[in-house]
Amino acid sequence: MTILKFKFPEIPKQEIDDTYKFLINIFTEVKKQFVNESTFERIISKNETYSSEQLKTEQKPEELVKEFIVRKILNYLGYNIRTETKVRSFKGLRWADYLAINPRTNKDMFYVEVEPFNTDLFAENKGLGQIMPLLLSKMASTEYGIATDGLKWILVKYDEGNIKEILRFNLNSVAYSIYNKKLDNQEKKEIENLLLLKIENFEIITNDYLIKAEESKKEISKKFYLEYIRYVFGKDENGNNISGSSLLSSIIPPLGRDQKELFALITMNRLMFIAFLQDKNVVPNNLLESLYQEYKSHPNQPLTFYKSFLNPLFYEVFNKEKNERTKEDYNNIPYLNGGLFRENIPDEKEYDIKDDGMFLVLENLIFNYKIGLSGDSQLRPEILGYIFEKTVNYISESGTEQRKAEGAYYTPDDVVNFIIEKTISPIIFNKMIKALR
Repeated sequence: MTILKFKFPEIPKQEIDDTYKFLINIFTEVKKQFVNESTFERIISKNETYSSEQLKTEQKPEELVKEFIVRKILNYLGYNIRTETKVRSFKGLRWADYLAINPRTNKDMFYVEVEPFNTDLFAENKGLGQIMPLLLSKMASTEYGIATDGLKWILVKYDEGNIKEILRFNLNSVAYSIYNKKLDNQEKKEIENLLLLKIENFEIITNDYLIKAEESKKEISKKFYLEYIRYVFGKDENGNNISGSSLLSSIIPPLGRDQKELFALITMNRLMFIAFLQDKNVVPNNLLESLYQEYKSHPNQPLTFYKSFLNPLFYEVFNKEKNERTKEDYNNIPYLNGGLFRENIPDEKEYDIKDDGMFLVLENLIFNYKIGLSGDSQLRPEILGYIFEKTVNYISESGTEQRKAEGAYYTPDDVVNFIIEKTISPIIFNKMIKALR
């Protein structure tokens, strides 16, 4: 789960002091709910757990946290609360303990899942394990969720198939100050973090997230695109030739064949696709780099790196059933029958690539960027779609039928999203619902 960094709004000192007094009143009241009041001290000082029998009014342990801490804190932060909100997720019906609502706009702000004191919020079916199915659901009314045991709080966001952590804090030391009567800088910092969840601060954070996400996409897209056309095609952003090696200039076509531009694009598509497979652990996560290091460790080889490793990997491994392969050490790599690794141009297997150009794209593009679908990936499919749209211009001239002849098309992501939303998503969702009934 990715942790994102933000420039959070500053919290006034008086507000921190007032909130400290509010929290002291809450934790003092919680202490009184135990048959033996020293139980609460052991909970916050020794991370002990507790049972219903240890409470004056027997109830589920999480009910104490919900009613005496979380509900009061959410109200203090300015939210209205809806309890036991039903959401249909890929794991079936789920119930959020709370749904925090902005009273001014009636907008759903975040789900809250509450656990007893000292629960591991990362454990399966606890805390975040309960929040994630809610956020991943198509029926979720917000992309934000909080997992808490009343002391530990974790704010997360759903973003393009991933759950990203935005804020984490712990009020344990604040609670313990009812015994030692001390408020130090660390406790003030935890209270300041709590106050970031106030409606007005939370809205600043969420807006900042959108701005940062968009800026990051643009920055990475532009940087990668400029480096892509430099190292693959040997051109600058205006399409002018740049001196020095490139993948294109290093391609050696077979006699009588010269579709170097298309071959360069096909090679890059294969390398980036393998990078996605590495990210998802479909193939070993260091497959390309381990082959590269193996080749580099044996200098003066008669064949290029492409001919020694990539050509066999493309055509004899990814493009062949396991029982048809000649190398057994590749049996942990799946057969891919989608056509990407088949020959797409005449005599394609006979092409070669000199090491200088091949190493340029590996070192500066494939190994230098985090390509994948995981939360910390720099280059995700939508960014690579933008790159593909740009680079199609290097294998065909705009306004001609050449793109059609080469089968090279790019569909903008908003069109793709609309098509998926109206066609594939409802089918998958309905099948999932039927399966879960």
